[in-house]
Amino acid sequence: MKTKTSIFLLSVMAAACILSSCKVDKGDDISSSAGSIYGSVTDLATGEPIAAAGVELVQTGQKTITGSDGQYTLSQISDGNYTVSVAKAGYTSGVKAVTVQNGQSTKVDIQLIKKSQALCIIDAYGREITSLEFGTGVTDTKTFSIFNNGTSALTWSITENCRWISTVSPKSGTLAAGEQEPVLVTIDRSAAGTDYTAYVLNINSDKGSAELNITVGELLNPPVVTTNAVTNVTSSTATLNGTIVSVGDPTYTERGFVLAQTAQPTIGANIGVYPCNVSGSLTFSAEALNLTPTTTYYVRAYAINTLGVVYGDAMSFKTATSATIEWDGPRTIAFSITNCTASGGQCIVDYDITNNGNDINSFYIGKYNETQAWDNLGNTYSNDMFDSSTFDRFKFPEEMTFHRQIIINNFNKNATSLRIDMIMRIDDTYQNCNLHIKNLPVNRE
Repeated sequence: MKTKTSIFLLSVMAAACILSSCKVDKGDDISSSAGSIYGSVTDLATGEPIAAAGVELVQTGQKTITGSDGQYTLSQISDGNYTVSVAKAGYTSGVKAVTVQNGQSTKVDIQLIKKSQALCIIDAYGREITSLEFGTGVTDTKTFSIFNNGTSALTWSITENCRWISTVSPKSGTLAAGEQEPVLVTIDRSAAGTDYTAYVLNINSDKGSAELNITVGELLNPPVVTTNAVTNVTSSTATLNGTIVSVGDPTYTERGFVLAQTAQPTIGANIGVYPCNVSGSLTFSAEALNLTPTTTYYVRAYAINTLGVVYGDAMSFKTATSATIEWDGPRTIAFSITNCTASGGQCIVDYDITNNGNDINSFYIGKYNETQAWDNLGNTYSNDMFDSSTFDRFKFPEEMTFHRQIIINNFNKNATSLRIDMIMRIDDTYQNCNLHIKNLPVNRE
């Protein structure tokens, strides 16, 4: 007897364990998945389904429309309390509160009451509206629609007499039952003034009337900027120039230049952005450095206010040919050109001179005779055409580099090469030498 009892108890315990193992835990995926809302939208008086009604979950902004059977579904909703709003032209809006739980579908049916008046004013989404707002932006045209919610034809007309409304089109028409017609409204912000302005548009019909409140705020203007000619172009640098023509409303907060090797550079597509200080003069400049010789670039000035970025027209320029140098002098003294420009009747040569030999206690490089330089066109340049600060005496330690500059006045702008005769003294030894500069910049005035 004890044996039978024991067997029975073991069987009961095993069955309990099996049932326990089949129980769904609250932490399983099915209970933690998102919930949903579904239901139907119908006419309160007739019970007929309402198609193409707009359904919105107010708290999240999720939207859908009903099908031909009046059914709708809103999916992927986290648990919580929500409001379902339904709108349809010709009906009063419907609203219902609902609580959603994870992993569950909640049914929410909504009935709408049909309006008695046939004339309705609706937006592009079929929602009834009482106002048309142009705001403070740059939009000057908006559209609304007249909808016939009745069961027979409707004849309508619009009365308007406002100085800042340029166009209302069309102003009259006839609509069959269930039809709608868009109406375009264009405003003239300059005629509206600077203050907030409102006007009531009267819409009349043989089956009711309506009012549409049209509002326009203070006009915001973008700044206006021009791109000026690029100056001081060398083989590797250029000065970018711009002018603020109008500061905008509100006033611009940023300005500068964008540079590219393709036309119409922007802040998002460029090889260089050069912001400039916004204080001071309405004209502004920036130096573009490390450019490539003999290369065409495009630049646009820009300005920014709350409306966005505006640009001036693109200006193109080409960097100068990179000048080369031939040095007929001591091999321990090396010359290298860092910049060379020829404009405004001057040739300016910036160069580095390096001592690759031993220390020099007294170094001098200077004028050789009355005729100091010749260009490839046969023009000569005498001593008085040279800047007097070009040459001097100094100690020249080994491996030291000094920066020097030669300035020649009354330079022929068509010349493409220049030979300069100089005398060099290294301690007590004098030597005549020659500096030949080729490929002078071709981009010059």
